[in-house]
Amino acid sequence: MTGVQTCALPISYLGWLLDAPYYCFNDKHELVRKGNFRSGRPIRSWIYESIYQLSIIQYFHINFPIHLNQNDFDLVSEIIKKSQEDYTKQFGKNNFYTILYPLYNYCTGEEYNSFKGWLDRKKINYIDLNGFYDFGENYSLKGDAHPNANTNKIIANELLKRLK
Repeated sequence: MTGVQTCALPISYLGWLLDAPYYCFNDKHELVRKGNFRSGRPIRSWIYESIYQLSIIQYFHINFPIHLNQNDFDLVSEIIKKSQEDYTKQFGKNNFYTILYPLYNYCTGEEYNSFKGWLDRKKINYIDLNGFYDFGENYSLKGDAHPNANTNKIIANELLKRLK
């Protein structure tokens, strides 16, 4: 058995993430869960939600945060590192992989490479599938960037090939 975690960068603050777990670092640089995004940072959430109601923000499909920074990458890579440690404790194996799924315009190439640098520094094994396929009607659900059944099959076969 191989531990696999699919990773999406901390891409945006949208309505469907309001109830997602909110983690941050305490003053000792330890991970701490502070409820969900809405309850863990109520003022910022209120501001994001208020701004997101503006028609111009919706028209230009602007998400928050607008740019990712090193703190974001440190936090997300630390969450993955803790998942890797928990997996190793539970199963006694060190075959945990994070899958970097093909991006859908969520971050710049510079941000993406910076994030991979954080994974490397923290010795997190990953399989980079970015650029493996192009988004579009052959690979995505109609009107949606999520992969269709055929794409899931293609990705599964590619992962099996790379893990062997």
